[in-house]
Amino acid sequence: MRQKKTDRANLENGKGLYFLMGLVVALAAVFVAFEWGNSDVLVAEDDRNIVIEEVEDIQITPQEEEPLPPEPEVETPVVVENLQIVEDDVKVADVTIASVDDAANKLQQTFTPPAPTQRAREEVAEDHIFEYLEEMPEFPGGQAAMMKWLS
Repeated sequence: MRQKKTDRANLENGKGLYFLMGLVVALAAVFVAFEWGNSDVLVAEDDRNIVIEEVEDIQITPQEEEPLPPEPEVETPVVVENLQIVEDDVKVADVTIASVDDAANKLQQTFTPPAPTQRAREEVAEDHIFEYLEEMPEFPGGQAAMMKWLS
């Protein structure tokens, strides 16, 4: 079958060129977008025709220090204790101090764990690989119970 169009009208001939031109245009648009800005750069020309850019120094703003609030005054009660100094030679009677928890302590029982039983360890060769089990696992109650449970 003959072509009805001429080779000049065929758009497939320049397909690669059009694609590359589109990439160049897109890349240029991205480059312009990154470079776009409102930065004011002061340019001054010197007597020697050298372009000098002045960089503006940004001063660091100090933070205002707020004074700490005064600490509240806490009144401490004055406790006067009467201490009796006892010589080392004098014998002092033993004083038992009753506590509220004494009744609860008497009711507590201490748990003593049973002594561990010594079991004989079986020595198993670690390089041996088991290929089968001695006792195969099965459903509790056997195959009939498993079929009943599944149904």
